Amino acid sequence: MTLLSPKKTVMTASVALAGVVFASPSGVEASFGERTLSFGMSNNDVKVLQEKLKEEGFFSYHTATGYFGEVTRKAVKDFQDHHGLQVDGIAGPQTFGALSNGTGSESSEESSQPPAQTKIPDGELLRNGSSGTAVTLLQEKLKELGYYTSSVNGRYRSETVEAVRTYQRSNNLQTDGIAGPQTIGHLNSGNSKPHSPENSSENSGSDSGNGTPSLPANKVLRLNDRGSDVEALQIHLKEYGYYSFNITGTYGTITREAVRNFQREAGISVDGIAGPQTFNALKNWNGSSSGSGTTGEESKSGSGESGADSGGGSLLKVGSEGSAVTELQNELKTLGLFNVEPTGYYGSITKQSVKTFQQQWNLTSDGIATKATIEKISQAADVHRKEAESGGSGGNSGSGSFEVMDLIADASGFIGTPYVWGGASPSGFDCSGFIQYVFKQNGKTVPRTAAQQFHFGKSVTSPRVGDVVFFETYTSGPSHNGIYIGNNQFIHAGSSTGVTIANLNTNYWSSRYLGAKRLH
Repeated sequence: MTLLSPKKTVMTASVALAGVVFASPSGVEASFGERTLSFGMSNNDVKVLQEKLKEEGFFSYHTATGYFGEVTRKAVKDFQDHHGLQVDGIAGPQTFGALSNGTGSESSEESSQPPAQTKIPDGELLRNGSSGTAVTLLQEKLKELGYYTSSVNGRYRSETVEAVRTYQRSNNLQTDGIAGPQTIGHLNSGNSKPHSPENSSENSGSDSGNGTPSLPANKVLRLNDRGSDVEALQIHLKEYGYYSFNITGTYGTITREAVRNFQREAGISVDGIAGPQTFNALKNWNGSSSGSGTTGEESKSGSGESGADSGGGSLLKVGSEGSAVTELQNELKTLGLFNVEPTGYYGSITKQSVKTFQQQWNLTSDGIATKATIEKISQAADVHRKEAESGGSGGNSGSGSFEVMDLIADASGFIGTPYVWGGASPSGFDCSGFIQYVFKQNGKTVPRTAAQQFHFGKSVTSPRVGDVVFFETYTSGPSHNGIYIGNNQFIHAGSSTGVTIANLNTNYWSSRYLGAKRLH
């Protein structure tokens, strides 16, 4: 792989599905080992960690990316297991020690003086929606004590809220799920009580002795709700095989679809809203419909938004508002076309997002969400989610030894290479020559021209990392292409830029987009 020169642009684009971030190499190791490294972090220390793990034979990719993703976590776990350390996939003092001097003995480290603990800053309230270093430190501390079991990512979401609540209950603090001076001070004091599930009050009121949390009695849960009640719903649906993803505590479209599937099987009103009728059916579910055929008590309760929630098929446009608009915005957000928080109001931003989608799919580009447009958006979003949540983030294409991460890393090595008409070598590329060269580096032979590559590839509904995106530029039909790297970005050889990163959402590219093909 060609190394980047100091003058070349360094690739920092996030690869959303593959979990890759390319960070600028600095070669400085002074801070390595001074802070704990865990899943989701991106910095030079992670790059040094990957390089050291590679030297030891545990990190398999040929390029250190600087991003602590699933591949790095597995490499850390394998290293820890090999050296007899606690296998948690988190690089802390023991792991650093074993990497630095080759001694993986737990006993030698236990006898040494423990490092000073980093305190959680207590100058601000940390709550749902917060993010940053303070949240990372909070999650790490709660994880040490056994209250937090999800990945340390620096984002204060439902998992962190519930972990804080459980900690507060166990330590006789005000239970509100907000980490303020009292909670943070208690955590920093060293007097925290470790999590003991068998003594925790959070298991009281469970449906049975198996620890399954009880369902709420008189609540209605719907799209975008969050919290422990949603977690309980997901757990019950998962036990009965209707929900197969992580327990998140967020009522998204996947949870809604699981509820709909259960309601259909249970013979009750199918509206994707979980209320008393659905909860009662879950509590008494024996694998077959009661045949009651009752009519929608849930859809009649609440705020009267059932018509929109149940997919009534009404047209949405500027000025529309309600849960149907929120759902549409969530689906567009999944596709990377809506980059603000859903509001439930159809304004100019939503109109432009819909318009961009319509252009991509050759629909009437008027920014109005007709039934056909809404259905197509939902289908595309479902494909996007299923690919993201089915393990596609590992980067393996599933064919032979081809690795998408390697393809993206090799492509990034040519950023700054000049554009040359007909060029197919590192001295200069045109768009299809760049595609052909990089794929050949990774053991895949593809045709030479953009048109040939378009007809050679397998059509996909939505691009996944490593797919090739095609455009109609100076002539009709596919005349330009690039490699999709996630987050609506692609790397390509542009005639005026050379090899660079571009965004699918810009007016120029979105108006010329033809579709994506899988060449591997």
